[in-house]
Order: sequence, then C-alpha cells, then structure tokens
Amino acid sequence: GVSNYGSWIDAVGFSWDPGYNIGDNLNEGLLLSYNTPIPLNWTGYSLNGEANKTIIGNTTIIMPQKGTHTIQLFGNTSEGSWLVSDLRQFLCFIDYPIISSPDDLSITYGETGHTLSWVGSGEDPANYLVYRNNTLYIEGNWETGVEVTVSLDGLEVGIHNFTCIFSNTWGLSTSDEVWVTVLPEPSDTTTTTTTTISTTTISTTTTTEKPTISPGFEILTIIVSIGVLVLKSQRKKKYKNKKL
Repeated sequence: GVSNYGSWIDAVGFSWDPGYNIGDNLNEGLLLSYNTPIPLNWTGYSLNGEANKTIIGNTTIIMPQKGTHTIQLFGNTSEGSWLVSDLRQFLCFIDYPIISSPDDLSITYGETGHTLSWVGSGEDPANYLVYRNNTLYIEGNWETGVEVTVSLDGLEVGIHNFTCIFSNTWGLSTSDEVWVTVLPEPSDTTTTTTTTISTTTISTTTTTEKPTISPGFEILTIIVSIGVLVLKSQRKKKYKNKKL
C-alpha cells in the first residue's frame, strides 16, 4: 500500500534571529493541516470524538493534555456529499503546568504587608502573567517550585480579581483566580453624649403679718396690689408677642 507521512514544525528559532525568545509561540498550539482535490463548502474536525468544530483551511488548535488523542476531519460539498478522513491517533507527552490556588481573602483598607503567591510546577516552564481586574499587572518567567508573589498594598475599597496564568514552551497554560475584598477602615473613636437634666425645687415660706387696719387703708392696699398684678401680666404678654 501507499503510506503518506508528514511532519510539521510549530516554531523555530535560528541563531541569527535575536528577536526570537522561547515562549514567543505560546498562543499557537497544534497545527492541523490537510489537503483535498475536492472543493468543500464546509470543513470541520472532531477531537477525541467530541462535537465538530468548524475550520477554514489549515488551522492551529489548542494543544491537548498529556496522553493519547484522536482527530478526524469532515467536509461537505455543494452537492451535499460528505467526506470523512481516516481517524488519526497521536500522543502528547507534555502536560499542562500545575499551579497552586491561594484562598480568597478580605483585608482592611490601609493595611500593608498582605500578598498573594502562586507556585507552579511542570515541564518546560516559560512565562507567567498576572492580571488585576482584567488589566495586566505583572509578568515574567516562572520556575518550578519558586513563588510568584504580588503585593496587595494600596488597593482601594471594593472587590478585586487577580488572575495568574502559567504557560510552558509547548503552548500549554493553566490559570487560577483569586478574589480580594478590601473593607472600609473602621472608625477610630465613638463619642457618646449624655444630657443630664437637674431639677431644683425651691421652697419659699411666706409669713404674712396681719396689717394694722385703719379706716379706708385696707381697701386701698388691695386695689394697688391688683393694679400691679395686672400691669405685670400685660407686660409679659407684650414681651411674648414681640419674641414671636
């Protein structure tokens, strides 16, 4: 029988290309290439017997996990005919990075010294990315067993998301996310005002001496006293009206 063999190289770095770094092709993956003399209206593939995924021409798919896998191509012509490729089996011998997962935590605004740390392990480590609220925060290269640490100092009150992604040179990556809640700073002092109302009772003892009665004098005294009381009452009433 006739056997067809093919080989593909995902990325190559040459000694005369100083701009290439290992890990530059992390977002590529596994190249899926095919050819057919029959015009097709639609093309797709199935990985490990899963539902078909549409592709247009040769494409790059996400690198599967470590282990044995199968892949198969499907096509559709304008006449309604279906084409199916042989079922191909292949082996991935590189696994995804393993990454630790810190717990979510709450801190108080203004506190310092709090951090988040991730530890990665696996073959062929490459780079890491840490996003804070979907914005790139820090990046660098990771090593197996070495912590990647970020400081939480200076975070504003609210809920913050930190996502860490560890990738290897084969384009495989693993991510972890942590939620950090920053609580408002508590009030330092509490003032309690207590109002005490004191009531003072003044006792007045009035001793009335019976006046010496003279003809016509007693009546005169009563009349004068009434007049004074009336005047006082009228003055007080006017004062109240003025205040209002």
